[in-house]
Amino acid sequence: MGILFSHEGKIPAVYIAGGIGVAPFRGMILDIAAKKWPHAITLFYA
Repeated sequence: MGILFSHEGKIPAVYIAGGIGVAPFRGMILDIAAKKWPHAITLFYA
């Protein structure tokens, strides 16, 4: 278990997830897309 937070800065963010642990990241990425934040988000999933 870890700490999850959405990145609110103005720099690119990188998220790393595995297995079912991708679910919280999906929610955060959808929220970021809805807010149309200007920075890039990269998700690595294995």
